[in-house]
This record gives sequence, C-alpha cells and structure tokens, in this order.
Amino acid sequence: MWYYQSKKDDTQVIYKLSELAEQYPTRGFDEYYNKICREGLIWNRKRVLRVYRLIRDDLESDHFNDSTAIKVFVLLITI
Repeated sequence: MWYYQSKKDDTQVIYKLSELAEQYPTRGFDEYYNKICREGLIWNRKRVLRVYRLIRDDLESDHFNDSTAIKVFVLLITI
C-alpha cells in the first residue's frame, strides 16, 4: 500500500519566527505574522500558524514562553 508523504519545507518559516522571537520576545503570533507581511514575504497565514503551533506545542511547558520554545526548537533542528 502506498501513502502520500508531504514535501513541506518550513525551514524558512521556522528561522523567521525564531528571529522575530529574539527581537520581540513578549509578542505573539499576530504581531509576528504582521511583521512578516510588512517585510513582503508572501506566506499563507495558515502555514505560518501551523508552524508556530508546532513549535509552541512541541516544547511548551509551564516554564517556557513562546520565544524560548522557538529558540530551543531551532537548536534541535540545526543539530
């Protein structure tokens, strides 16, 4: 039996979100997405939100805030 395997490459979105999280650690998704749009990057909101949630949910605990979770996720990907 054959199953479809997605070819999504979200590395650019992950790096951009990590960059924004370092610059603006107290902001949330809406602010990050607005800044991405203002820079002229044409990424679907659903795509960016999916990656943001993936990063946040993978590493979320009571001790992490969003920016810390994104930084740790990027470190895990680059290793």
